[in-house]
Amino acid sequence: MLQRLEAMFPGLERYPLDQEPLPPAEALPRLCRGVRPFLLDGAVDADGLGRISYGGCDPVAWHRDLVLEPPPPGVPFHARRAAPLQRLEEALARLQPLPLVGIISYDIGRAIERLPEQAAPDGVGLPPVDLAAYDALYVHDAASGESWLLAASAQAAGRLRRTLLRRGLPPGPLVCVGKPAFAIGPRTYMDMVRAVQERLQAGDCYQVNLCRRLVVPVGQTDALALYLRLRAVAPAPLGAYLRLDAPGGGAEAPVVLSNSPELLLAVDLTSGTVETRPIKGTRPRGPDPARDRALAQELQAADKDLAEHLMIVDLLRNDLGRVCQVGSVAVSGYARLLSLPTVHHLVSTVSGRLERGRGWHDLLRAMLPGGSITGAPKLRAMEVIEELEPVRRGPFYGALGWLTATAGQLSLCIRTAVVRGGELVLSVGGGIVVDSTPKAELEETEVKAAAFLRALA
Repeated sequence: MLQRLEAMFPGLERYPLDQEPLPPAEALPRLCRGVRPFLLDGAVDADGLGRISYGGCDPVAWHRDLVLEPPPPGVPFHARRAAPLQRLEEALARLQPLPLVGIISYDIGRAIERLPEQAAPDGVGLPPVDLAAYDALYVHDAASGESWLLAASAQAAGRLRRTLLRRGLPPGPLVCVGKPAFAIGPRTYMDMVRAVQERLQAGDCYQVNLCRRLVVPVGQTDALALYLRLRAVAPAPLGAYLRLDAPGGGAEAPVVLSNSPELLLAVDLTSGTVETRPIKGTRPRGPDPARDRALAQELQAADKDLAEHLMIVDLLRNDLGRVCQVGSVAVSGYARLLSLPTVHHLVSTVSGRLERGRGWHDLLRAMLPGGSITGAPKLRAMEVIEELEPVRRGPFYGALGWLTATAGQLSLCIRTAVVRGGELVLSVGGGIVVDSTPKAELEETEVKAAAFLRALA
């Protein structure tokens, strides 16, 4: 496992941390003394994900892209070049072997497909692509309890080691000063669900993922303290803390807090292997073992959830099929149960082998935005989302993680919030199909927001 892990970062060497193992919850406050700290946090091992955590601070370079040029009209998908993704691929090659860590917005889709211009700006104000390159990483293996460094040089390892050996930044206050409120009320959201169903019944599309935002005034609540509490009450296999300091500093930086369980991409470009694990189907955990088992069994037998899951698995088979070798795309562990601390899910693994000559640009162009948070067919679902959701999604339902020129891992930004300007903003939703019930879809959004609300309680 560890040999395979370090092979994903060729050019980085392993260095000791020179102390007892340092768990992620203790490492993060120390990293927060630096610039643009991050933790990609395997806070719980679920479905084979979550064993390894990565952290860092003080990047040596930034790659931020502010422009989303739409594709030219009439150019077929296979011939398009999405300029932001092309620039990202070039940055990865230029900065090799350093990993780039950060977030890619859902709205990168506007550089991949021609979409209507109806929704208002996302209001969060993050760049569509916001990544930074680090010459040293903190690594923690939850299975063995070991902590170590991966770095491009002994000097880089020494800088990060000194940061990690210092006393951590004390978390600030954890006080919620305002009442959580959904920007879209219950009646309006259920009307939106019905509007989607009208399109489905007309044969316009088969499924659409629909979301609404929760806004919480948090005043002086420290995002670090909030994240530490979130990972304690609802640990996730692909959690993340990312403070998006801009080059040169300046205004207070937004902080991304992610509680995601969903793997969008795990990639090894050297061997050409690609994997995604779509999640569709949700039930809350039960208050006692008997009720919990009943809810899990209900999910596994629910026609609506199984139909929804099948549509998205087929969509992702198609997405990977655009860039993978013919016959290499396969599904394994179909609709298996994934039980997390707050919810049960259905998850499948879709994998493939990239065609020779394909790189990050081609793969991200095929896979973004993620199929499980758009719908089927993807383009028409994205158009419906633009028509019905009042604001663009921005960072919500984008991709977060690390990339190098030869490998990478990205989670899907579900259960992900942004803290900025005294507010926490979270977007939650679900897939709508013909036999969805508006009230149940409304309740699903509340279940998915529960972990953040408990952390704020």
